[in-house]
Amino acid sequence: MLILTRRLDESLRIGDDVTLTILGVRGKQVRIGVNAPRSVPVHRQETHERMRRELAAQAAYAGNEMPEEDEEGADPRQGNQLHDENPSDRSNNT
Repeated sequence: MLILTRRLDESLRIGDDVTLTILGVRGKQVRIGVNAPRSVPVHRQETHERMRRELAAQAAYAGNEMPEEDEEGADPRQGNQLHDENPSDRSNNT
């Protein structure tokens, strides 16, 4: 893992197309702006993990297996939204 130190309003680049900018720091919370092409998926870690569980459940269901309930006890087939719950946090000016 590469560890970098950044200050407010400083950025870092990932490849040629992705820029991360530190927008704010309050206590233990850091606001990060992500500028990436629409073809690059950007999700919070917990959203990514939920999406993987949902896709696995869909694959199991398609194979006539009953999906297991997720950690919250909900049927993973419900609410089949495969995108970040808060898309307004993503700034994409490309």
